[in-house]
Amino acid sequence: MLFLCSVVSYMFINEHLALTRVDSELSEKIDDKIMSANIIFIPAYVNENQTEYGISASGVIFQKEGNTYYILTANHTLEATKGATYYILDYTQKAPNEEFPGYGLTEYFKKLPTARIEYQNDDYDIAILSFESEADLTPLEIATENAQSGDRIAVISSPEGYGRNRITYGKVLKNSNVQVEGAKREVFSHTAFIYDGSSGSVVLNEDMKIVGINIASSEFPLFGKFRNSIAVPAERLRDIVKEITYSEE
Repeated sequence: MLFLCSVVSYMFINEHLALTRVDSELSEKIDDKIMSANIIFIPAYVNENQTEYGISASGVIFQKEGNTYYILTANHTLEATKGATYYILDYTQKAPNEEFPGYGLTEYFKKLPTARIEYQNDDYDIAILSFESEADLTPLEIATENAQSGDRIAVISSPEGYGRNRITYGKVLKNSNVQVEGAKREVFSHTAFIYDGSSGSVVLNEDMKIVGINIASSEFPLFGKFRNSIAVPAERLRDIVKEITYSEE
């Protein structure tokens, strides 16, 4: 019984620390320019003349050409919402579950830019979206090397129920390979908290460069408490970006 109590306590403490730990040095580097690269997108469906809105997902801007921004995100967020229109909200804009402007939801969303799917990679669960905006948003650079075990990292995402633009901190646990359709794919695990709505969010290193995109988290079997997060590493992201042929429409 004592052992079981210790295990349960560890699970709750681990999740609490993942949510609340702060890295003061990294925190000082996360200014408005860094925040501006982080967006959420919300799927919308028209059903019998009514528009329904789904759960938001996260993404990060990595490139800008004129007024067109390009976003890295998790592909499974798109696969789960096929046929939807994706509305882009930058870090300053209110989501529907936050304090909302005094006019209708449909009117509000009409003022937002919509995303175009530029690229999808099922193997690594990575997708690239684009959108046009006059807003002054700052793309973040993809690191040239993968994060290593013990590296300090920060995650910026919007996990459901935990607040918009939530910043969590942690360390890289390890780099590993996972089997996808018989082939090995590189990922890494880390201790910064993510949850539903965090899929596609950025992992930043000490230089505020993109070292990963979050695609999943693992939980302890008992009580479903957060265990760690899984992300696609920088070197694979750079390879994916090189593969793209952007839309010309």
